[in-house]
This record gives sequence, structure tokens and C-alpha cells, in this order.
Amino acid sequence: MPYKLAVSFEIKWEDTDEGQKEYADIYRALNAAIKADLTDDDWWSENTAYYVLNTREAPEKFVVRVWREAGMRENKDRILVLDARDGSGVAYGEFNDKTVFSLLPSVVRLSPVKELRLT
Repeated sequence: MPYKLAVSFEIKWEDTDEGQKEYADIYRALNAAIKADLTDDDWWSENTAYYVLNTREAPEKFVVRVWREAGMRENKDRILVLDARDGSGVAYGEFNDKTVFSLLPSVVRLSPVKELRLT
């Protein structure tokens, strides 16, 4: 079943040489993972942290794959993926501000335990 996903992410910036390199590495890997196996007609990005794409991956599987391939950090980074057709979605990573979950009640926050069940 094809999905139309909206993807937003944040990679925490740390103003050190090591932090800048880590940010750049994660950013490159994350963008490559998001666009993996997609044609140019299957994705669009508006800025540095937002994509709309057509994929055959369900939001949960997409998040797990992209998170792992990019090497994102659970206590620093975050990603939110919405199914643009019905507003459901998943979130993973550092979401201390819970406002997104009240604004989008159909979004499920994945935890490491839940992530393991998806693979």
C-alpha cells in the first residue's frame, strides 16, 4: 500500500568541532536514508528539515529505518512522520515539549521497546 508521508526532523547542533562534524554526518545520512529507493518524482523538500514523499513503507517502518541509517541520537534528535492522507503518524526521539501530541492526537510516540518489535 503506498503512503504519502510528511517528514520533519531536528538534529541537535553542538557548537564544537566534534559536534559540527557529528551534525554534518547525521544530516547527510538522514537525507540519503529519506530519499533511498525513491525517484526524483517521489519526494520534495522545502528546506533543510522537511520532506513530502511517496513511499511503500508504513510510517513506523520508515522512522525506524531512517533513524538507524542516519545514526540519529535518541537523547538529542527527533523525527516526526505524518501520513498526509489521514493525519496519523509517529514520533521518535527527544520530544520534551508535548504540544505536538496534543495538536496531533493521532501521532504515536515510539519508544525503543516498540521500535524493536517493528524490525
